[in-house]
Amino acid sequence: MIQEMSLDLPGEMFTVFAAKPSAEEINLANALARDAEQNAAEGNEEQKYAEMARTLITNAENDTHRTEIARIAVWHYEKCAAGFRRSVVGFESAAKIQKDEKMCGKLLKKAETMAELAMQAELSVLELTGDEKKRKGGLNNETG
Repeated sequence: MIQEMSLDLPGEMFTVFAAKPSAEEINLANALARDAEQNAAEGNEEQKYAEMARTLITNAENDTHRTEIARIAVWHYEKCAAGFRRSVVGFESAAKIQKDEKMCGKLLKKAETMAELAMQAELSVLELTGDEKKRKGGLNNETG
């Protein structure tokens, strides 16, 4: 399919052609999308583990156990956010290669969703590490 755009200027006529994507480009876009899906799945798996650890924090016997479980939750949230961020890059890269506007839109929507999930995981890290800093006598602690 050749996309044609014509610019009529006084006395001149220009035509710009956008070539149909090659099979290699299509294969690359599909591979990037598959890789992004795999990164998103890994992010979802890490999110599940992080949330499990986070629920265990409330049932911890003492502050030492609570702190260790919080560190585990933070580690999983960080891996979760990294997986989602990698999937954002993959979906956006695939969208840039993709010539079909409908498919491009779907890929960009997935990238947006993954960016939101990454942000939520990063906010969870800040919540958990912020609580730890308060317990250690950070700036927000009245006795610190």
